[in-house]
Amino acid sequence: MPTPLSNTRSLVYALPVVASAGLVISVSTVVPGLYSRDHGMALAVVGFWVMAVRTLDAAIDPVAGYLADVSRRWRGSRKLWVAAGMLLMISSAAWLYLPPEGASTAHFATGFLFFYIGWTVFEIPHSAWGAELAQDHVQRSRLYSLRAGATIAGCLLFFLIPFLPFLPSTEFTREMLAWTVVVIGGFGLLTTAMLCRALPDPGGASLPPSSPRVALRSVWRNRPLRIFLLAYLVAGLGFGLWGGLLFLALSTGFGLESRIALIFVISMAGTLVAVPLYARMLLWLGKARAWALSTLALAAATLMPVFFDLGAEDLFIPVLISIALGYVLGSCQSVAAPALLGDIADYGRFRFGTDCTSSYFAVFSFSVKAVTGFGAGVSLSLAAWLGFDPTAATLDARGSRALMLAFAVIPSAIALISVPLILWIPLSARQHAVIMRRMARRAVRSACATPS
Repeated sequence: MPTPLSNTRSLVYALPVVASAGLVISVSTVVPGLYSRDHGMALAVVGFWVMAVRTLDAAIDPVAGYLADVSRRWRGSRKLWVAAGMLLMISSAAWLYLPPEGASTAHFATGFLFFYIGWTVFEIPHSAWGAELAQDHVQRSRLYSLRAGATIAGCLLFFLIPFLPFLPSTEFTREMLAWTVVVIGGFGLLTTAMLCRALPDPGGASLPPSSPRVALRSVWRNRPLRIFLLAYLVAGLGFGLWGGLLFLALSTGFGLESRIALIFVISMAGTLVAVPLYARMLLWLGKARAWALSTLALAAATLMPVFFDLGAEDLFIPVLISIALGYVLGSCQSVAAPALLGDIADYGRFRFGTDCTSSYFAVFSFSVKAVTGFGAGVSLSLAAWLGFDPTAATLDARGSRALMLAFAVIPSAIALISVPLILWIPLSARQHAVIMRRMARRAVRSACATPS
């Protein structure tokens, strides 16, 4: 039986994710809109670089995953990767948050690229490390629900920073972003140091692939992984379209610039409450069914803005309900997907006799970044092409239609398409338990057969 993880060790493992999530939500959601609105960059140009940089970064993920698996064999640890990734994220975020006057497109693209490389170097080994620490269905669901909770807490922390009493307003300004580096960056350095010092490396033998060709073969021949990735690609595309326009929809479309931070704070607080419930839901319904049910409800929440009257005097309450539901329902995916992928990695170890855990999480990360980055870039470019102007004082009928199509209708339709694909993933909790028992018996037979 796997050794139970203590609450303290689980918390130490999850805490650095608070910082990484706080930085990622700011760079992916707020920074592109600010460069378009405040630094004179055309929306279509910003959208192109978001799409190009995140796609290029995604292409690096499989290489990073394979190297992380190899270094796990050589050093028995993933700590160096995690620490280096956190440092690169913090320094790149500072570069993006505090641009010089007349910042160029090259400044934005360079900072954006290095930030996402840093996130890759942190995220893939850290996610794979969790699958090694928690090896049964219950422990893994709990650990990844805690990790998802840390992600939401990091987003909440970022959106609480505008409410610091010494800041002049709750809007997203240069001064507010400077404090983000201090608060979230400092927290990231502290918790990453705690993790590297206090958390032991996972025990047990590692079975890395002997070559990149073996790793690629293990990934390609793993049928549950292929179906899982297809489901996530479709679901991620819809969420990427929605997220890419979220900041501009709130500020320009709904006229809620001064209350964006409050909307996000309430949404993230609700999501933080929902994550433990999803951990129970995964155990009750199963990972795939819980994920599919939440995605179905997410499609309805995403479509809600179509029914708003954009000419109304105050849209705060309906917009708050829509955005909060979007985040609360979408958070089930952040619990279910990595926990399910850990099960699929165990299947790969059993089926092919190679430990490609980081490579699996790298392919997953590649898919997430490519599809959400592509979705974010497409949504910005599509909205601009259809007639949405983020610099307009008020939206005309054409701009409103463009915003609703790119922000609500298309993401909702794509979310619906992903539901049957999620239900198609062929690995249940019962099947995973059988795999783990067979691997345990295989390890005993191997140990008995080895000469002393």
